Amino acid sequence: MINYKELKAKDWREFKKLRLEALQECPDNFASSFEEEVKNTEEKLIKILDDNYIIGAFDHDDLIAMVAFYKLNLRKIEHKGIIWGLYLKKTYRSNGIASELLNEIIKHARSNVLQVQLSVNTKNIKAINLYKKHGFIIYGTELESIKIGNNFHDEYLMYLKLKK
Repeated sequence: MINYKELKAKDWREFKKLRLEALQECPDNFASSFEEEVKNTEEKLIKILDDNYIIGAFDHDDLIAMVAFYKLNLRKIEHKGIIWGLYLKKTYRSNGIASELLNEIIKHARSNVLQVQLSVNTKNIKAINLYKKHGFIIYGTELESIKIGNNFHDEYLMYLKLKK
């Protein structure tokens, strides 16, 4: 049975392990890189966990998926939040877990902001379809958003209005 819960400071090791797996397996889908994040200290990882609302999916005690949210904090943009870092271990995909994680993070965001935004690699069709299923719309494309070696990747900018 899969359980969902917020990751806390004590979960920093599991968070780091899954985040590094995500960056190795899907480098095109994240702005950060394995080489950068492998150097993150316990203190930095705890700060990330403290500064963001991160939900993990657990199979027993095993962290198998996660997604993060943070609220922008400048007065003129504090009505917005960002969803980032959605990742699910390959062996658990196509079972509705990513959709449930997204439901949970949207529910949390709904009580904190009026809208959420995210970016997604234009070639990541499964993720794009997942976000669209949850009501996100594409409002733009950031060309050459990510550069890995000599290769560029475009990203769609997506938006979900939570409150009227």
